[in-house]
Amino acid sequence: LLDPVVEFPSARVLNTTGWTGNLEDMYIFHFLHGDSEVNRAHSAYGWNAASGYSGGAVGGRAVLDIFYGQKDERVYSEADVPSYERCPELRDALLASRRPERPADMLHCGVLQLNEYSPGRMSADG
Repeated sequence: LLDPVVEFPSARVLNTTGWTGNLEDMYIFHFLHGDSEVNRAHSAYGWNAASGYSGGAVGGRAVLDIFYGQKDERVYSEADVPSYERCPELRDALLASRRPERPADMLHCGVLQLNEYSPGRMSADG
């Protein structure tokens, strides 16, 4: 199992996410593409903008595009140098989600209530 705060962290796009520790200890990064746009009635909707966090988006580029749209193919094919050292934009996106210290209490993460904005929903019951 990977530690969810260092080894397999999530982008700081909600008040319950982000990471601490050392960048070189990270194995995989869950960038949580989006800002709870599927559930606009959820209390966390818009948290990024209100709190000043981009989740790693830089210069109008979404984190998805930063991670999968690099022109230097070595970022994806050569493991001799960590990708974040080869590409400053990747490093900046990762560091944008870093917290100075691990939260004293981890907040509960639960099931979100779906609403009329959820794609594919025919009614409130499904």
